[in-house]
Amino acid sequence: MIVWTPALTQTLITIVGFVTVSIVALGQWQVYRQRGWRDAAEARDAIIDNLTRQLDEATKEREVLTVRMEALEAQVAEVQRMNHRLQIALDKAETRHAAIDARTEARNLAQHPRAE
Repeated sequence: MIVWTPALTQTLITIVGFVTVSIVALGQWQVYRQRGWRDAAEARDAIIDNLTRQLDEATKEREVLTVRMEALEAQVAEVQRMNHRLQIALDKAETRHAAIDARTEARNLAQHPRAE
């Protein structure tokens, strides 16, 4: 049979105290762990929101750049057409100038034959 002594009472009080402190410590550890997870989840959500916002801005900027590029391509096509028309006009002018030069040369030769 167990005899209830002051030492046994002190030992039981100490063990109950250690168990209570351990339970409280484990509870606090669990709370901090959950708080850490919650903080990490909130930080992750903030990062996701930021990246989503950046992606939306980049998408809008890409759309604007696409429209600008299409406008520039249309301008380049117009300049190429204009260049083609000007090249044709230049070719015709050079042909007329060569014909005029040939007629002038023929007229000069007819009026002033060369002595050979």
